[in-house]
Amino acid sequence: MSSTVWESFHLRAPLERVWELVKPCTFAYLPTVESAEPEAKGPLTEVGGHRSVRYKDGTVQKIRITHLSEVDYSVGWELEESAPTPAFSGQSHSVRLRRVTEGNTTFIEWTTVFSSDASQEVIQDARYKQAENFTAIASTLGVPVSQPKLTLTYFPIRGRAECSRLMMAQAGLVYDDCRLTREQWGKMKATTPWGQLPTLTIDGKTFAQSNSIERYIARLGGLGGANAWEFAQVDAITQSVKDAAPAFVSAVSPFENKTEEEKVPKLEAYFKGDFIKWATQFNKALLANNEGKGWFVGNKVSYADISLFNLYSGVQKANPDAFRDFPALAGWLGRVAALPRIAAWLKARPVTPF
Repeated sequence: MSSTVWESFHLRAPLERVWELVKPCTFAYLPTVESAEPEAKGPLTEVGGHRSVRYKDGTVQKIRITHLSEVDYSVGWELEESAPTPAFSGQSHSVRLRRVTEGNTTFIEWTTVFSSDASQEVIQDARYKQAENFTAIASTLGVPVSQPKLTLTYFPIRGRAECSRLMMAQAGLVYDDCRLTREQWGKMKATTPWGQLPTLTIDGKTFAQSNSIERYIARLGGLGGANAWEFAQVDAITQSVKDAAPAFVSAVSPFENKTEEEKVPKLEAYFKGDFIKWATQFNKALLANNEGKGWFVGNKVSYADISLFNLYSGVQKANPDAFRDFPALAGWLGRVAALPRIAAWLKARPVTPF
């Protein structure tokens, strides 16, 4: 069974500049590389072509270009030989770029796949090397090794900001989690867009509306799908989550229920009605992608998964047996909760009643 290492980074450089640097697969941005040349005459980048990469420590690696797309700005290669140190069999890499309209910057993803003979030490080392690659690319381009400065402002509860927090955790984005008291909010309300929370501030510019904030984070953090079609699918599922959420929120909200006893009949009605209606639909959508063995859209976690997880993790807490008749959804919930960055956030986030 193969193991996959995926890391991402936000580069403050236009996509075209980054693509020009990574597309040839010469790795000229790495200070450890001495040279990289094709093994036969012809275009430097050509699917099926081979390249010899010589490192300053004397290591020589032979790679084969496996794919190249000028449409989605992605390039992939396989490591076939390495001397004097042998390479693990089946090791392959791919780099994909996404344009971030805000500031004309670039989101870069680096995926490395190892075959089953790779140890955990090798896999962990790949993570460090991917981070070093991002730093080297930024240094070569002469841009800051940083993302936009982000501040998410909301009340000291999960509420309408928690999906954004989960998304930023999964994307590895650094942000200030600003939690206001009611008194603080009263003093600043008039200065905020639309006079409501949450807000997201990006390098000093602030906007509101939780759905818009989530979509921005999805684009910035690579959680919006691999292409326009996947983005549309992600968006459709997240909009369905918005439709499905009010019935559960109404049943558990401390603002709509003065006592815990008031929640009991509402929750019973919810689990007999709205829950079954929507869980059936979400279960169907999950099974339609890879027979429900992975994620809702494509082959990696997206905004769609995190949005529904934010709702259904609360549903599962209210009724641990809720997904007994939906084993695909139950398994999917466990996969999302086990994602390292999501798990870390769930463990570290402030304990709040809702």
